[in-house]
Amino acid sequence: VRKEKESVAAASPHLVQMEGAIGTIMETVRGLSHDLKSDLELSTTQLYEDVRALLEKTEALTGISYQFYFNKKDKPLNYFQYQHLRNILSELVNNTLKHAEWSRIDAMLQVLQRRVRIVYTDNGQGLEPPYEQRNGIGLASIREMVYKFRGVLSLRNSCAEGYTILMYI
Repeated sequence: VRKEKESVAAASPHLVQMEGAIGTIMETVRGLSHDLKSDLELSTTQLYEDVRALLEKTEALTGISYQFYFNKKDKPLNYFQYQHLRNILSELVNNTLKHAEWSRIDAMLQVLQRRVRIVYTDNGQGLEPPYEQRNGIGLASIREMVYKFRGVLSLRNSCAEGYTILMYI
């Protein structure tokens, strides 16, 4: 697929779709391999600690303040679940850093009975409408990862005042 994309001036939608499918398959196989070989006990507590460390590093480098709430209900996660949830939260922080002109991040990781609830807010500039049709891949990647879990994503946009993303996974 990469060779074909390099040789063609404009990649066809089929090539892009095929590349996405191959990436998903490789990621799943990689996750299964890690699950089988790993003796790590991944959990929501570990996820919270890793994301908190990312936010602390972000605060140290940029001066942004943050608050990250966790209801301290530990739930085991397999490698695939852990990586995707971590990637979602990392992508949200990256999007804030790249686009938001912000001063604060508020996030919540809440373990419910059969779901995980993630709420992420920044006080930046928000997303200019029509944010769904923009060419950026950040929000699209997050949406795709949430859907892989059969989750629900809701975006509350307050252009010029930040945005909030709510996910149930």
